[in-house]
Amino acid sequence: MPLQILEAKLAAQLKALPKDSQRQFLSLYNKSPGKLPFSTIFKTNALPCGSDSPVGAVYPTICLINHSCVPNSHNNWNDNLEHETIHAIRPIEAGEEITIPYDKGGCTCLGCSLPPPELDDSDARRLQIQLLDAAIGDPYRIMSEPREVLRDCYSMLQNLNEEFGGYIGILGARLYYDAFQISIAHGDQARASVFAKRAYESRVLCEGEDSPEAQRVRSLAMKPARHMSFELASRQWRRSKDMVPKSLDTESFEKWLFKLDLPRDLR
Repeated sequence: MPLQILEAKLAAQLKALPKDSQRQFLSLYNKSPGKLPFSTIFKTNALPCGSDSPVGAVYPTICLINHSCVPNSHNNWNDNLEHETIHAIRPIEAGEEITIPYDKGGCTCLGCSLPPPELDDSDARRLQIQLLDAAIGDPYRIMSEPREVLRDCYSMLQNLNEEFGGYIGILGARLYYDAFQISIAHGDQARASVFAKRAYESRVLCEGEDSPEAQRVRSLAMKPARHMSFELASRQWRRSKDMVPKSLDTESFEKWLFKLDLPRDLR
């Protein structure tokens, strides 16, 4: 929408608000002050009402939360509640600033202010995470090289944990859901159910139990074969949901889950 049209619409909507609400809006940061103050304040502060949504909203409190490349909280639009939510994704000390990720780096946050050697290591990890994310999302590889893609998921998980100190938030939920889709596409309901459960737990941490996406993933953990991709690629990994091994230690279970050099009978 052209800024001139947005300016006129916002002016009319602001006029209808109580004076306190008008003052709250006008007190928000404006990174491009000028002749169109309402639209530039909105552009500076608006958060999307859902993933990739063309609709955005401004909140008098949430919009005061600063960015961090290593955030301690996650913001999310809840379709059922029709409002934005904020959930802590790691312990927050008393007096510590609440932060969420919405910038592209190069700022003055904790992650961008590391000493040069540590910043170089962080940049290298983030580049590796981007490369692995692209490789995991390649539909051809999911069809033809599923075991290699699942191993990429494991590598990405290690990089995420190192980069974010074990608190990987919504990135973990997305990664586990990717692993779920790889497993279910080749008929493995056992691994798929585990990955969906982990995706659900990560979603609850970031978005709460009332999150529609969390509830959707929870239903897939209980009945993974309901997913539209079930056996879409092949049946080569076919396992029922009750075939999750029960007697493995943590390390062996992770090797089984991500198919990391296990004996053939455990693959």
